[in-house]
Amino acid sequence: MKKKILFVYDSMITGGTSTALLSLINTIDRSKYEISLLLYTNTGALMDEIPKFVRLLAPAYRETKILSSGQRKIIRTIFNGRIFLALKSLCKYRCTPKGRFRHILMHYGMAAQVSLSRVVDEQFDYAIGFMEGWSNEYVVSSKIKANRKFVWIHPQYKSCYLIPEIDRKTFDKADGIALISENCLEQFFEFFPEYQPKTYVVPNIMSSDLVLQKAGKDDVVLTKAKINFCTVCRCDIQIKGLDRLLKAFYELKQQGLTKDVMWHLIGGGGEFEQFKQEVENLEMNDTIMLYGNKLNPLPYLQQMDVFILASRYEGKPVSVTEAQILGLPCLVTDYESATSQVQHQVNGVIMGNDYNSIYETIKTVIQTPELLLKWRENTILGSYSNAHDLRCFYRIIGLVKEGD
Repeated sequence: MKKKILFVYDSMITGGTSTALLSLINTIDRSKYEISLLLYTNTGALMDEIPKFVRLLAPAYRETKILSSGQRKIIRTIFNGRIFLALKSLCKYRCTPKGRFRHILMHYGMAAQVSLSRVVDEQFDYAIGFMEGWSNEYVVSSKIKANRKFVWIHPQYKSCYLIPEIDRKTFDKADGIALISENCLEQFFEFFPEYQPKTYVVPNIMSSDLVLQKAGKDDVVLTKAKINFCTVCRCDIQIKGLDRLLKAFYELKQQGLTKDVMWHLIGGGGEFEQFKQEVENLEMNDTIMLYGNKLNPLPYLQQMDVFILASRYEGKPVSVTEAQILGLPCLVTDYESATSQVQHQVNGVIMGNDYNSIYETIKTVIQTPELLLKWRENTILGSYSNAHDLRCFYRIIGLVKEGD
């Protein structure tokens, strides 16, 4: 009899975590495991990418005709007193990357979101919350029935918005905790050393064959320059460092250095219109191309010359690996897992996580384009597929033993 695995996820929006989920699901041996997927709402641009063999359950959110999910969540967060806990956390983390009140309030509101979610009567062998926040809190709640429950953390814990006081309650109830890289694991233990016995590294699964197949799926015609920088990410201006890239390309344009240069940004999100307006205000439309959300960004990505990611923090971004599979050198900031993805000055550059370093790196590439040829040759020689890491996934849920 097949083992029953339930994945719990918010919605199928475009982004690296959704890509990682789909890659993992497509790699699991479906002759041995029955895979089900439960979303908060059955929405998102990637809904059609869910494989046919996956059993998509009815959404977790119980809709009403009176108020939206967001409105009900806010009301419950206020009346259950968690807004005061959020204010307390704001004071504690004000001068850290966790100190943005919007993110703090969103995280404290996850309990209300769980309360708005339905009870799932079906019993599973394994239930997996594949994203920090609602997915993880819902999985460990009594509303999900499973023999073993697991939670996934994708970003660097120290540098992201997650609040330890909230997550400790979730981690206490989980049978296992997955981080996506060794660097993320080490940082996680700075906050939660007590969870070492049940915490594992499970890298995002990437298949080179699948990436190349998707890259060749569509023909797209682009407006390009001699040197084409590209970023694929959610349009979160601060977290993804888009403000730093905009400032760098603006200053380089003022110096007359972007005549044969373009920066292509693929990705949408809540701040897309705001960023688009900032680009227009600086009259950068001739240098910066904004594409918004693309269901399949890979045909665009493969036409570029260099990938650049200026994030203030990351876990282990899937977009970097996708770019490398397509032969692009990568310029990335020094997030925790950067050295595990990019070899500095070999197949790209690990930039300092500050504006000046980002600016100087872009300037150097523009003025010395032959560097891209060397880095591209080395990138093409690399191996980036890690389907063999599926064993790490099987190990955390107990399907293989340590040392096997």
